[in-house]
Amino acid sequence: MPSSSDVTRTRRRVSRNQIFTNLLARSINSKALVVNVRCYCRIRTYIHAAVCVLLLGLSCASRVDAFTDSDRTGRAAGRLTSGSTAAAAALSDQVGGPGEDASLLKWVSGSMEDVDAASSIAMADHRTLLQEQTEAEVTSLVPSAPPSPPKPPLELDIIPSQPIAIPDKCVFILGTGRSGSTSLLDAVNQLPNYLIRGEQGGAFWYLYVAWRMLVSSAKHAGEFQSYAKAAAERFGDRPSGWLSFKSVKQIYEAYAVQKKLPWFNDMHHSRLTDAARAFYLAAYGYHGSGIVSGFKEVRFVCGRAFPSPSCNYKEFDNFLRFLRSLCTDVKVLFNSRSSAAHTDNMKLGNMLARNGVINDTAQFEADLNVTHSWYDRYVKEHPCCGFRVLMEDMFNPEKNVTLARQLLKFLGESTRRKISFVRMPSWSTTDSSSRHDLYKPRSQDRDPFQLRRHRRRLVAADAAATTADGGATGDNG
Repeated sequence: MPSSSDVTRTRRRVSRNQIFTNLLARSINSKALVVNVRCYCRIRTYIHAAVCVLLLGLSCASRVDAFTDSDRTGRAAGRLTSGSTAAAAALSDQVGGPGEDASLLKWVSGSMEDVDAASSIAMADHRTLLQEQTEAEVTSLVPSAPPSPPKPPLELDIIPSQPIAIPDKCVFILGTGRSGSTSLLDAVNQLPNYLIRGEQGGAFWYLYVAWRMLVSSAKHAGEFQSYAKAAAERFGDRPSGWLSFKSVKQIYEAYAVQKKLPWFNDMHHSRLTDAARAFYLAAYGYHGSGIVSGFKEVRFVCGRAFPSPSCNYKEFDNFLRFLRSLCTDVKVLFNSRSSAAHTDNMKLGNMLARNGVINDTAQFEADLNVTHSWYDRYVKEHPCCGFRVLMEDMFNPEKNVTLARQLLKFLGESTRRKISFVRMPSWSTTDSSSRHDLYKPRSQDRDPFQLRRHRRRLVAADAAATTADGGATGDNG
């Protein structure tokens, strides 16, 4: 049985340990940089020894700059506070049984594990910080490369006389094929100042693709585009596309000494559009002002120019936007049959099957439905430049007169003019044009050997004709 003096001394030691423990917990929670804990008491029991060892371990770990793992530090502080309180209560009540000792030792073990982990993290952060400081000091001793000289300002100027080539008015007929597009072309050509041409194998689709690729290539030449924007602010958008040779050459020289320029070009969207207009003007609009030019084509449909099943209306609208940029005033006639069913478009399906264009009837019908929906949507969204023409209305005596009047009004012509949709003979007549429907077209272009053989045949035919003419002339003499 311990004496009262021993109990008093023990309580004083525990009280001092609890004070130091609370100070340590508050220091950890406040993320103090340095925690100094000293154990001034003499330890007699192993429980007090464990508490003191823990305090000394935390003191060593706290000599680093700061703890980075706040969760582990918080748990260690909590265990430290609760453990010290339990130890004080146990000793104040003179309890030293094995249960309390085991509980306190378990707390000491867990707290030391958290302290070790937090100490390791803090020491690692401290070493990283020292390493970064050392590298910064070494880097400061190495002389840095001199900054690149500023880009010299360039004197931008434009070509004074810019060619402007754009026809006044154009008419394009877009059809699905075997839907009366040729008869519609002839009806429009009955107007005195109109000259609409026939098909050209979808050539303007490839012109659109080339124009789009050239416009896209301009995005890679950021060096030129930066100066083009500056020129646009000074001269305007379209004139900025016509910079002089001196300006473009200066731009290239300014960057050629700094880096490689594999994509350098001076493409400009306005000048590329002018180039497309110039091409159309030379091909179709060369007769001058007052003459309405244009063409008809049956290949700008889903499944042909627009591959299925990925064809979409946005691409179709972009293509028509390109066509409408070729002339000042563009009118587009969308021609088809009223139905997209395969049974109602048997002639078109058979022709495309012979040419190897389609091999799936269901896909053909689906593509035709998509094309019809494009036509209807575009006319609805752009009534000023789109007009829908159905083949059944063209050859119906009860509707074609009204259709002709509406068509003339859409084109801006007098409705008193007379045009007919049946002036041309049909494909079913027995004239020479009916061979177009009977002979089997080639599914692909001729190879070079076939072309050479065809040329030899033409040369032989010309030679035979010349010989025959010479003999006839001799007989007559």
